[in-house]
Amino acid sequence: MPYITGVTLGFSLIMVIGTQNIYIIKQGILRQNSYFCALICGFCDAVLIALGVAGAQQLTDRLPLFNTSLLILGIAFLLVYGGLSIKRAFVGRTSLDNNTTIQVTPETRLKTFLIALGFSLLNPHAFIDAFIILGGIANHLEPGSRWQFALGAISASFIWFFVLVSVAMYFSPLLQKKTTWRWMEFISGAVMLYIAARLMLSVLK
Repeated sequence: MPYITGVTLGFSLIMVIGTQNIYIIKQGILRQNSYFCALICGFCDAVLIALGVAGAQQLTDRLPLFNTSLLILGIAFLLVYGGLSIKRAFVGRTSLDNNTTIQVTPETRLKTFLIALGFSLLNPHAFIDAFIILGGIANHLEPGSRWQFALGAISASFIWFFVLVSVAMYFSPLLQKKTTWRWMEFISGAVMLYIAARLMLSVLK
């Protein structure tokens, strides 16, 4: 069935730990707009997958400047956010260093919305997954089966994001310990900077 194929492939792509998943985990641990963040990321994936199945790759192939601009914005976004994560790992989010658990200023929904959009839409890998991989496979299906396949991939994204944030919230008391959180900030920042470096190398080649 095209729907089951879409679900299976969608899970195989979305379960790779990348910057989007890292941000969702952090929001779950902090219990700040957690499910709202998962919803925004899921919606963004749904839009990208729908565009990919509709054949948007053909359009972007004709607009190389769009791809280049997206790549540059994505690199800049990862460098800034990754650098801030590394900084928080060493400086901390708060001056109350005697606390054993982190103390975090509440994050507005608007800020969560904008950052989630950044991790979802300024991510070249998301476009590769949606336009090239999923869109390419859907292109070989019968017209009536393509949207069943797309719905399966979209379902996988929503299920994964909501499960991921639920698990993060469940383990929140353990992971909010200051030492654990600083390690997580350092690792997530290092991952973002590593991905940004790889993208920069791909531009220079």
